[in-house]
Amino acid sequence: MVHDQSAAQTSHQKQDWPAVLDKHRVQYLVFDTHRDRDLSELFRSNAGWKLDYEDRGTVLFARSMAAHE
Repeated sequence: MVHDQSAAQTSHQKQDWPAVLDKHRVQYLVFDTHRDRDLSELFRSNAGWKLDYEDRGTVLFARSMAAHE
């Protein structure tokens, strides 16, 4: 999974990150509010994920049940 994670984070590689998350059955994503702002915005607008928790430093997304239907 470390290889998949680093590939997904490398901006110059075209990585199918939804497939990586599906492959590893990822159900939750945790981001740093400031450092991972772009990723947080990406998942806010993705119907397959819902915002589950947010505070001044952390954002937690849970996989939406609608994505499994």
